[in-house]
Amino acid sequence: MQGRWSVRSLALLATICYLGAAFTKLWGMVLTSTFYYQGLHLNVFANEVTGDLHELNILNHYIGMLTIGDNMPEFHYIRWVLILLALTSIAVALWPRRRVAGLLTGLEAAVLVLLGADFYWRLYEYGHVFDLSAPMKVQPFTPQIWGNYQLANFHVVTAPGLGSFLLVMAFFLMLLVLVSLPKES
Repeated sequence: MQGRWSVRSLALLATICYLGAAFTKLWGMVLTSTFYYQGLHLNVFANEVTGDLHELNILNHYIGMLTIGDNMPEFHYIRWVLILLALTSIAVALWPRRRVAGLLTGLEAAVLVLLGADFYWRLYEYGHVFDLSAPMKVQPFTPQIWGNYQLANFHVVTAPGLGSFLLVMAFFLMLLVLVSLPKES
């Protein structure tokens, strides 16, 4: 029975991580230049984008980029998806069986891959869909998920936020639960 309690504890810890990810920053970007030496900040959460949106959207208008804001349909459901992932971890804590853990961890993996692909698609879209009547033209680009790079006269630093690390930790905790359960359960 000792082993069951430890896998239950791991599954509950994964639950806490999923819930934490639903309410903390998932990704961020800081753009600096000679005119913006303190940087323009962009923070992506499960249900909103915050930061210097007004200033960034003014700059983006000149090159014809899409408006950054809460206008993406993902913001209506991502937090709920992360809460659903937390519920799958609770289910494994309540029924610590290898088949249950395998099925739900597989579901979690699929959902996390879909969320990551959707985020990458949004980054690609923001850097490739331009208004052709914009006053300035730039070459299409895809913002990096993690890194430092130069974009026109801006130095850009991007990085996953705490929420993304919590998602990864939650998934690895669930994998640990899965491999810790006996095969005959």
